[in-house]
This record gives sequence, C-alpha cells and structure tokens, in this order.
Amino acid sequence: MANIKITQLTEIVSPANEDVLPIVDVSGDITQKVKAENLPISTATQTALDAKQATLVSGTNIKTINSTSLLGSGDISIAANLAILLRVLQKKQNLTLMFQVMNI
Repeated sequence: MANIKITQLTEIVSPANEDVLPIVDVSGDITQKVKAENLPISTATQTALDAKQATLVSGTNIKTINSTSLLGSGDISIAANLAILLRVLQKKQNLTLMFQVMNI
C-alpha cells in the first residue's frame, strides 16, 4: 500500500464510527490515527445543527384541535362539536329572552 497514491484508493462514502484515518501530528512529526467519530466539525456546521428545529411532537409542540393532531391526511370533523356549540348558544339565547321578559 505504500506505493499507491491516495487518489487510487477506493473511497468509503459512509464511514463507520470505528473506521480510522491516518493523520500526521505535526507537533511530534509522527503519523497517528483518528476515528471518524472523533473528527471535529466546523463552526458553521455546528451553528447549522444548533439552529435546527426541534422534532415535532403532536400535543407537545404541535397544536391539536380537541386532542386531534392537525398533521396527516384526511379531514378533521368538527360538525358534532359545532352542533353542541349551537345548542349551548341557543340555550343561552333562550335564557336571555326569558330574563328580558322577566325584566331581570
């Protein structure tokens, strides 16, 4: 392998954490190894990672309607809830009319 150019080596596209790379330690002028998991990342990459949106979780950081998530396919039926609301409003209106008749 000493007589092969780096450009002639097969590329690993997805290195595993246990894979190692040769590295020259210029302070000691020796060749050592470093694991892929221990390679530093740039400040720009870390900034981008820090700015990522948190994982969305229904009911935690995604609003729901009557405990129903707004995500996914299909319709959210609100007709039953609307009917209940209309009955409540009707009863309130009836009470208001009754109070008006009684001059309360």
